[in-house]
Amino acid sequence: MDTTVLVNNDIDLGYKLLDFLKEKNLEFKAALWLYYSDRERWYLLLSSPEVDDRGAREMYYKISKALLNRPDELREVESDDIKVIPYNSKLIQLFKNVVHIQDNSGVRFQNNVINGQLIEDAYIYRIE
Repeated sequence: MDTTVLVNNDIDLGYKLLDFLKEKNLEFKAALWLYYSDRERWYLLLSSPEVDDRGAREMYYKISKALLNRPDELREVESDDIKVIPYNSKLIQLFKNVVHIQDNSGVRFQNNVINGQLIEDAYIYRIE
């Protein structure tokens, strides 16, 4: 997903992907689309304490394995659109200071500064 605008279709696709991964027993305490202006692209950031404990490599493997059997409607999201980050990362901790979403209700977070860090654009599915 290398478009500079996140549209409703992309947001819905993220919800469907998270539901699909949950069915594969892959759950995340934090999930959000985040725009990286230096790369002019969006990434779906996924985070859980398991990444802190076992490392990102194992989680990437589990996600890649699950994506092999994803339905056609989820083919738009590629493995390189997904970034796995530790739950105790600075970025997740920044978001946790201002946002708490458990039920995947979602919130758009644009042009905000958290502790001096500019968040240009994000769509947050969950931050626990």
